[in-house]
This record gives sequence, structure tokens and C-alpha cells, in this order.
Amino acid sequence: MYFVSKEHERNFKELVLRFHAQQDPEYQTACYVVALPEVWRKIDGDTGEYPFSWVSKFKDEEPPEGYNEDEDENPYSEAFGMLSSGYQKIVLAAANLYNSSMDEFNLMRALGTWGDELFSVFLQAVAIRRGGDTYGSMGAVLDAR
Repeated sequence: MYFVSKEHERNFKELVLRFHAQQDPEYQTACYVVALPEVWRKIDGDTGEYPFSWVSKFKDEEPPEGYNEDEDENPYSEAFGMLSSGYQKIVLAAANLYNSSMDEFNLMRALGTWGDELFSVFLQAVAIRRGGDTYGSMGAVLDAR
């Protein structure tokens, strides 16, 4: 698997264990992108209940009564807003691969913001989600921690 650094790989393994995702390509895809050091540092490793809970302005809290996300010009968290546009788009891409919840992801716009490293991350995330390149055999890898 492609990792941008040892830190990325270490964070990924931690998240896979946290979310019991050894055999789940949907969760592995989420863990893979959230584990990116640039993302990890913005959230201090605290994703919330789910891998992308931290993206929402309300994280694990209920929005106020009457709140309409569609009418909110910025429904995202402060941590998400602190990411560069390229990292925001890789997070939205992974969230889309995770459960299609981020409908505003636009591949053409994303491609315009990604350098080689984030493009490689995107390709790896797609491969994980397809089930063709997962940590399904993670037992040995995680045991090596």
C-alpha cells in the first residue's frame, strides 16, 4: 500500500484497530485518508464516533433545533476549514467513497488541486474501496506493530 510517510501508516493502523476495520474496505478507505498526517494533526487524532464525524460543524452533537444544513453556507468544522483546498477535497472524496454522504465532491475540481502525492492517495483510496488493495490481511501487519 502507498503511504505518504511512516506517520501516515502508523495513524492508519491505529484507526483501523479503533474502528475494527480489518475486513471492511469502506471503513479502511475512511481511515486511510483521515490518517494523513496533515489531517491527523488538525483533529489531534480525534475523529469522533465515526471516521468523518469531525468534518461536521457539530461533530457528535445534535444540531440546534431548526438547523438546516442545506441553508448553512459553512456546515464544516473549524478543523476541516483549516485544511488546504487539496486536503479538503481528498477528505470529501474519501467521505464520498465511504458512504456517498458528501455529494458536493467534484472530481474535476479536486484534480486541479492535487499534486502527485494527493493524487496517489486518491488512487490508493479508490483501490481500497474497491476491495482490491486492502489491509484485509492486516493480522500480520498489525501484529508487527
